[in-house]
Amino acid sequence: MLKAFLLPLAIIGGLLLIYMLAWPAYQDAREIAKKELNNVKKEYNKEVEIKNSIDKITQEYKQNQAYLEVVDEALPEEPQIKSFLVQLEALFLAEGIIYDSISITNKAQETRNLAARNPQVSATGAQPIVFSTQIVAPYENIKNFLYELENLSRLNNLTSLSLQFESRQGGGEEEEGGLIANTMSAEIELEAYIMEPLEAKTVKTQFEQAAKSARTASGSATNSATTTTK
Repeated sequence: MLKAFLLPLAIIGGLLLIYMLAWPAYQDAREIAKKELNNVKKEYNKEVEIKNSIDKITQEYKQNQAYLEVVDEALPEEPQIKSFLVQLEALFLAEGIIYDSISITNKAQETRNLAARNPQVSATGAQPIVFSTQIVAPYENIKNFLYELENLSRLNNLTSLSLQFESRQGGGEEEEGGLIANTMSAEIELEAYIMEPLEAKTVKTQFEQAAKSARTASGSATNSATTTTK
């Protein structure tokens, strides 16, 4: 009878002992697991934020890509004299303008060379290349040429314009005094510009560096989250 009473009591006592010994360990393990889960959640949230930043930077870069291409064409890093001459001569041809040989003075390169020899000379900012020539055409053609000049993709500035009526001896329709009707000659001087290479890359570089930094931060966050999980 006593044994029948003591056996359940021993079992209950053993279970209580096990509970008393195991429960603190279980609580500790539960707290550790909870902290690790919170850490994983924090790292995950950081990674989401970084991904959103990368997406935003990428979107901004795409939106500004067209703008950057226009800037590159308007203010190239190199003189690109031949390509500008092609645009200029095509404009002369389209407007029916007769032009003399085109004189070119690369002031931008002169400034760069001087800056390379003298640290006190700055070659920053837009630097000019000067194109000058003499043209002959009716007044309306010259006016249209000047208008279209402003629409060239390459940034340029008409710095000098000298107009006079054209006078020739013999032949052609002439006004009184030997002046050809409605025909003018003009001496023009204009500047196209280039940008110092480091400055020309500033806009593109800031986007590229921001995207690179975001990708690096994303990789660090991923590694940290993986380590915490382990």
